[in-house]
Amino acid sequence: MTKYTWAFSTIALLLMAAASVIAQENLITANSAGKVKLGMTIAEVRNAVAPMRLSRTSDGEGVALIAVKQGRNDVMTIYADEEDRDAPIDNNARVEQIWVWNKTYMTAAGVHPGMLVSAAERRYGKVEEIVRSEIESREFAIFANHPAGLVLRLNSGDGDFPARSSTTTKYKSNASILSINIVGDRMPLGYDEVAFTSEITELHNGCKSVGGEEGGHVSTFCQGPAGYQIHYFDAATVYQLSVADADRDWEETLAMFGLDKLEDLKSVEWRLANGVPFAVIFKHPTSGKIIARGLKGYERLKSEQDGPAALDNTHTWLDNEYKVRPSR
Repeated sequence: MTKYTWAFSTIALLLMAAASVIAQENLITANSAGKVKLGMTIAEVRNAVAPMRLSRTSDGEGVALIAVKQGRNDVMTIYADEEDRDAPIDNNARVEQIWVWNKTYMTAAGVHPGMLVSAAERRYGKVEEIVRSEIESREFAIFANHPAGLVLRLNSGDGDFPARSSTTTKYKSNASILSINIVGDRMPLGYDEVAFTSEITELHNGCKSVGGEEGGHVSTFCQGPAGYQIHYFDAATVYQLSVADADRDWEETLAMFGLDKLEDLKSVEWRLANGVPFAVIFKHPTSGKIIARGLKGYERLKSEQDGPAALDNTHTWLDNEYKVRPSR
């Protein structure tokens, strides 16, 4: 081996080593995006991504988020279970989800933001389903060999949806991946593995009423799955309907209606994913609309629908929203 051959070989090895380091620093896995990992504190994230900076941001639903910025560009967005989008970033909060926007980050299969869906199919197999969320029309693709712990979002309008449908297997020729969402073990591999079921709670049978002494208000509690309960009571001239957890540490108002309408409200339906309730559904006794509200951790789920297919449409909407946005 001549000294020139040796020199070129050495340079090639150094370049390969450098490429490997770069790949690791920009590798997307089910639990990390480069040096940012699920479970890290935000203080640890600051150190890991320097000299990139962190800044407060939010989305269309008002969720408190953190942007990792390189200059003016968002490289990734972090959700760390912060409650107030107007509050300063909490350095002690821990990363729960990561959205990656920058095309220099990629999975082990080479899939990255900005890649055409047709090219991603060569890595992950055919697209089995594209789901569109109801509120913000976000589109998410599921592949035959979909990687566990990752959600692949497309650009809005990339899916070719039939009329009045929020699912499809077809996409436009220029459809591409907008972002890769890292959720770890918070979501099973493939949305088709989520089994959706319903349970009914009667509101006039088997419930417990308390109060009423000396003409006071009467509160009625009807038990649902996983300790959840429906609570309704007369508040002067109206009834208030609420949903609460077992200890009533968390309680949300569902509706208010006239005292003469209580008998028209027969029952509520609980929507469950893999046996765990995440939403409650009922028919409003005044408007007749089918109302859906998310349970603890899913408060973003809010729907009101009417018409002959309202209940079926509500089921479809809730199930799709659950699939494309795991719980926080």
